[in-house]
Amino acid sequence: MHVVFVASEAAPWSKTGGLGDVAGALPRYLAARHAKVTLILPDYSEPAATRPPEAVVSAQAHVNVGGTAYPVTFRTLSLTPRLKVVWVGQELMFHRAFLYGDGARPYPDNLVRFLVFQLGVMAWIHSSRRRVDLVHANDWQTALLPLMLDRNPPRRGRPATVLTIHNLHYQGVFPGHFFALLDLPGEYFSPDNLEFFGNINCLKAGIIFSDAITTVSPTYAREILKPEYGAGLEGVLRRYQHKLRGILNGADYSVWDPRSDPHIYRTYGKQDALTGKRINRTALMQELGLDWPLHIPLGVAVTRLAHQKGADILTRALARLAPESMRAVILGTGDPGLEKGLRHLAAANPGICFIPRFSEPLAHRLQAAADLFLMPSRYEPCGLAQIYALRYGTIPVVRRTGGLADTITDADTAKEGTGFLFDRPHAAGLFRALKRAIRAVSEPSRLARLRATSMACDFSWDRAATNYAELYGRILSNGDQHE
Repeated sequence: MHVVFVASEAAPWSKTGGLGDVAGALPRYLAARHAKVTLILPDYSEPAATRPPEAVVSAQAHVNVGGTAYPVTFRTLSLTPRLKVVWVGQELMFHRAFLYGDGARPYPDNLVRFLVFQLGVMAWIHSSRRRVDLVHANDWQTALLPLMLDRNPPRRGRPATVLTIHNLHYQGVFPGHFFALLDLPGEYFSPDNLEFFGNINCLKAGIIFSDAITTVSPTYAREILKPEYGAGLEGVLRRYQHKLRGILNGADYSVWDPRSDPHIYRTYGKQDALTGKRINRTALMQELGLDWPLHIPLGVAVTRLAHQKGADILTRALARLAPESMRAVILGTGDPGLEKGLRHLAAANPGICFIPRFSEPLAHRLQAAADLFLMPSRYEPCGLAQIYALRYGTIPVVRRTGGLADTITDADTAKEGTGFLFDRPHAAGLFRALKRAIRAVSEPSRLARLRATSMACDFSWDRAATNYAELYGRILSNGDQHE
């Protein structure tokens, strides 16, 4: 089986969020046991992304969008005999400072940019010497591929298609007058196809025309069928729910494991977690210039500052906590208003440290040093940080939604609990959960049990890759792809 996995980002070369982690890990695990995999990415330039210098030019092509021909260059690197990466280069489209926009707003030509990318992918598939059995698209930036393959299949037959929705709120919605850029018959601009309240909706196209749809956790797959989570597409998703499935993301323990983590001050495992975490906390306090007592629990949040992530909920809940009950470090950047709120909170509260940037190495060190990991998301398709926290013996305090509900069990209601959950997306709910968590981690024997249970959890990519391989096999054996 030859799988072409297409994404707009993949770690370690390009990453803005969870999609980058998934696209960087899942193809490797699929290739190790289940399939030959070609990962295809846009060829962004630095500082937005990197590309290994060993990647060599393997082909060139021209694609047409709106009557303009864009030359594209394919660069290829074989990582293993069963896994290769192809970068689709187009200087005007992808040589920019950021992947999708400058942080404040998306690039206005993102539709053209990712049309060029997807048409480049189509050109690569058509020229591939090896038959492509299945194309796995991810999010709106690649969601037109199932329709493109329907209308222009390769000579060896149309591959099966899977679309994974990593976050339903990002749909690729553009004004209807751009429909001409898609080079489709007029009937496709209709409510049963791409039209969405007078606009084009790229993700809707993927939902309709793919052979299977996945989301990144079982709970999220159920939630998005409801108006409060469906972002306007709940009706379309209910219509196609027969092909919708939630597959929980995995953690890449080759990167996130305190026993071998090169970013932390001292490695540790289940047997020496107490000592290891104390050493890491002492060193972190020195790095950050904080003179905080070690006996007071330390909570951390590593987050994109966005409404979805509940940054405002976090700010209001922390404002209610007395400094002697918990200290907190928040690492992240995003919405300027939410950043301002956290700056004011940290300035007024000596027990709060806000670091308005993102640093992957520092994120590792925070996980290794902390007692509690705070994640009060309004919705969370899967979430990976809470899974990393479990492996580091850092007890998650999370809202019961999406993948958070699928990965964390409440320690006050389950014998084998791994964290603390709250239901309503309000500061009061997080505050009460924090109080329960602080009491628990302040009791040495209970904290030791919690850590032992948490660190024994296994959410490896092996399990997720097996689930995806089974889905691929079922689609192919059912003959859902069109010849």
